[in-house]
Amino acid sequence: PTKLEPENQGILDPVFRSGQSQLINDYWDQLVHSSSDKKGSGRKDLVTKMLPESPYTRSALTIPIILDRKVRGTIQIQSFEKDSYSPENLSLAEALAAQIALAMNNASLYQQRLEELQARVKAEKELLRKNLLQEKIVSLGRELAASLELPVIYKMNFLSQTFLNECMRAGIPNPIIREKTIPLYLDK
Repeated sequence: PTKLEPENQGILDPVFRSGQSQLINDYWDQLVHSSSDKKGSGRKDLVTKMLPESPYTRSALTIPIILDRKVRGTIQIQSFEKDSYSPENLSLAEALAAQIALAMNNASLYQQRLEELQARVKAEKELLRKNLLQEKIVSLGRELAASLELPVIYKMNFLSQTFLNECMRAGIPNPIIREKTIPLYLDK
């Protein structure tokens, strides 16, 4: 956020607050009148003291840069001479500010699209990495299945399950599960 001067002070702040351009043909007079000294800051005295000695700005155009109906900044064009600018100069500067606002908007949109594209590329790389990993897992599973001769294992499992079922029907306890351990003693 732009830090503004207190209300009714400064040259740029009224333009920033109102969104209206200013044509200032007597910069120092405007500065003195906009430097109200309500809080006793001594600013008006300082501006008045500098006035005769300063070889700087004597007139200025101050134009807001408006984007999405909000003031995003200001442009100030200055001259060393009093009464240097006309309303036509102000109109030209406003047209320039409008072009700058469009360029700022385009740059912002470009940056957003660039960030979206980077996020999309990152997501696609991650998806590709996951797909390659999945393909490797499937390939390893096929190799493992081929090396284990699964049809033989499935057949053995089926036969052992059938055998256990027949044992249970016949009342024979499961021969695989040992409920009791019988100690074996050998004579020496």
